Amino acid sequence: MAEIREVIARGFHEHLSRRDVMQYLDNEEDCDGLADAALAAIKQAGFVVRPAEPTGTMKRAGRYAISAEPDSPADSEEAAENCYRAMIEAAST
Repeated sequence: MAEIREVIARGFHEHLSRRDVMQYLDNEEDCDGLADAALAAIKQAGFVVRPAEPTGTMKRAGRYAISAEPDSPADSEEAAENCYRAMIEAAST
């Protein structure tokens, strides 16, 4: 998987290569375009942007994901993966 810095740089490059850079740099509204390009490149590379500390919703989703697997020990890799995915998904809602 690509390094996140490289992914963001590639997104900026692709976005800027379609623009007149000097005109672009004078337009503050185009900062939104750069942010969108970065987020799209991050998503395309399989990354997500989420808070560094889990929210209450994320914690509840993780706890539910672990408790929803009665036949699987809570310390299994499968439980950890399900917990992680549930917390990431909860952060996007």
